[in-house]
Amino acid sequence: MKYLLQEMPDMRHTGEKRVYPKAVNSGLISTQELIKIMQTHNHALAPSVAQAVLSDVAHAVACLLAQGHSVGLDGIGTLSVALSFDGGKAAETVSADGTMSHRHVGVKGVNLKASPTLLARLQAIAKPVRANGGVRALKSGLGSRDERMERGRQIAASRGFVTLSAYAQTNHLSRSVAWAELQATATDPSLPLRPVGRGSHRVWVARQADTE
Repeated sequence: MKYLLQEMPDMRHTGEKRVYPKAVNSGLISTQELIKIMQTHNHALAPSVAQAVLSDVAHAVACLLAQGHSVGLDGIGTLSVALSFDGGKAAETVSADGTMSHRHVGVKGVNLKASPTLLARLQAIAKPVRANGGVRALKSGLGSRDERMERGRQIAASRGFVTLSAYAQTNHLSRSVAWAELQATATDPSLPLRPVGRGSHRVWVARQADTE
């Protein structure tokens, strides 16, 4: 495994520069390639059988997730469903009688919480080697931070909220830089966005809509 050293931009203008390692993607392994690799560990494993098992597992996991279950795969991790309202808007305020306008809910994605066994195996097997080159600076994005925040606010005002991905893409930032920039909204009330939710479900809404 190769890695690069990337430099985080000085968001708070403290003069301090922080560097962190980032793995270099060596390419996508297809299902057929995965089966060939599995055969090196189990010579008796027929490719057709492995293909059928993987296909059945994928189908069973989809059915169980659709029923509201989380699925634990030994040595890999736990899968669970992430939901969202269609149309990209956050939930409207519930009225005094406890009702709200109807909104269709759909599947947003699937979350994977890595198994401790998988992490332990990675830590035992992986031998990170630094790739050629010095420290690489991350993309600084379009315009100043205030301009980027305003773009994010406009998306939030239009759609109800802005996601990390949307903020990063709109402002030509990497996800790491966008996350670091958006983190400041939790403690700085002068910024036009504020966070809602936690973890992979966190989004940002326009602060002027905050009535607290």
